[in-house]
Amino acid sequence: MRVLLVYSNRTRDLILPPPIGLSYVATATRTAGHTVGFVDLLTSHNPQATLDTALHRFRPDVVGISVRNIDNVVYQRLQSHFDELSQYIALIRVATERRVPVV
Repeated sequence: MRVLLVYSNRTRDLILPPPIGLSYVATATRTAGHTVGFVDLLTSHNPQATLDTALHRFRPDVVGISVRNIDNVVYQRLQSHFDELSQYIALIRVATERRVPVV
């Protein structure tokens, strides 16, 4: 099975967090015998284009999205990440013609 893992965190308010949890999932998935692709959207200048390219090149059977936080955790200027996550899921649905599960 071809598994594409997406690190969706784009928050840069504090220290840039590495995708440690998703890296554990990638290692376990690879150890189980699956082919793993990994997309880190934190460093992307155009996350939708980066994700779209990865989907077309890798052609996954399943896509896993890591959600670090549902908001930026800064009370003084709170920002939700739900809209951005919804856009990624919509892009996955279009790019894969709704054929792959998103977890």
